[in-house]
Amino acid sequence: MTTTVEAGIRTKDDGAQWEFAQREARVMVACDEDFLAMHDANPDHAGIVFYEQQARGVGRVIEWLVLMHGAITPDEMRGRVQYI
Repeated sequence: MTTTVEAGIRTKDDGAQWEFAQREARVMVACDEDFLAMHDANPDHAGIVFYEQQARGVGRVIEWLVLMHGAITPDEMRGRVQYI
């Protein structure tokens, strides 16, 4: 897992973050609906885990990610939006 801070893209716009995830074949974890629109425009990506920020705390998101990591393969995530 790589955070936006570690990747040096935390303050970059959504497009730059999307391009990084595409280039590195990384699943994105996001609560920004702009990434859902990017998925609609280009469903060829490593996957998106989407959550509503008001509905999930960071701890719960991490718990879900750990569960998903053990249950869903990278091939199964490809082109998929998984809502948590």
